[in-house]
Amino acid sequence: MLELATKPTWMQLRGSRDPAEAILSHFAVRSAPVPVHQLAAGLGVTVVAAKLAVTGVLDPTDAHDVRIHVNATDSAVRQRFTIAHELGHLMLHPLSVQYRDYITSSRGGLKERQANRFAVDLLMPEWLVRPAFRWLSGDLEQLADYFEVSKPAMEIRFQELYG
Repeated sequence: MLELATKPTWMQLRGSRDPAEAILSHFAVRSAPVPVHQLAAGLGVTVVAAKLAVTGVLDPTDAHDVRIHVNATDSAVRQRFTIAHELGHLMLHPLSVQYRDYITSSRGGLKERQANRFAVDLLMPEWLVRPAFRWLSGDLEQLADYFEVSKPAMEIRFQELYG
C-alpha cells in the first residue's frame, strides 16, 4: 500500500498540548455553535448517520480513512456531542475502533472520561462560554440553545466554571 505524502490534519494536530483548542484555533472558530460536522470534515474524518444500537462509533480503517458513525435516531445535540466525543478518542488515544453507548460513556473508564472532557472543551470552550454567560444573563437554557448542546451538558459546564 502506498503511503500518502501528507498526514491527515487530525494527525498533524494530535500531538498538541490541548488538542481541542488546537482544532478550534486551526479552523479559526471564533463563535458558537462550534461547527463540529465541518471540523470533522476538515480533519479528514467522514461522519455517517445511521441507525445504531449505540450512540456512536469511531471506525478507523487506517489513518487516511477515519469514519465516525452517529445514531441517526438521536437528537441533533446528542449527535454533536457524540461526534466531538469520538474526535476526542481519535485525538487522544491509540487508533482503534471506539464506541459511545448510552451507559458507559458517562460512567466509563479513563478513556471515556477523557473523550467526554475533550467534547466539552471542543463544543463549549471556556473562552466562549464565559462571555456568552454574561451576555445571556446566565440563562442555562438559552446557553444550551446557543451552543447547540443539551441543557444537562451546559449545566455541567456551568458547574465546572462557576462551581
